[in-house]
Amino acid sequence: MSALEENKQLREQYDKACKHLGGAIVKEALQPLWDAEPTLLAVSWTQYTPYFNDGEPGVFSVREICRSSREQRPGYSGLFEGDDPDAEDEDGQLWYEQENLWWSPNYSEPNERLERLYPALQYANKALQENKKVLETLFGDHTRVVAHRDGKVIANEYDHY
Repeated sequence: MSALEENKQLREQYDKACKHLGGAIVKEALQPLWDAEPTLLAVSWTQYTPYFNDGEPGVFSVREICRSSREQRPGYSGLFEGDDPDAEDEDGQLWYEQENLWWSPNYSEPNERLERLYPALQYANKALQENKKVLETLFGDHTRVVAHRDGKVIANEYDHY
């Protein structure tokens, strides 16, 4: 077998392994968030290679996890009770309100929630970062990934201009 054929075969095996293990990796990475925050319905992240990076090479990355929740808090225009989290907008794209999960000290979140959620968020972000090649193979580049508590995962094209 030539080096080119062997390389092709190894890439195909890697892609197959990523698709086989990818769902389990995402589930395991996010489980601490579901456990820590009962009102959390879905989380999302974007993953992409920058189009422009000030002359430096663009490198694929997985961005920080954001959340979607039905609870309504002052100053947050998120999903209300009864809203359909899978509602499509006029372009036929699934719509999710995103909000950073890392709350700033200026935000009026109870400290108890932050203390409960922050370790889970750190774990999940780290696990996704450590498996970014798997996520790129599984969901692609220039993608927004939305993972629901019930295990449903949706990947849509993402434009990050």
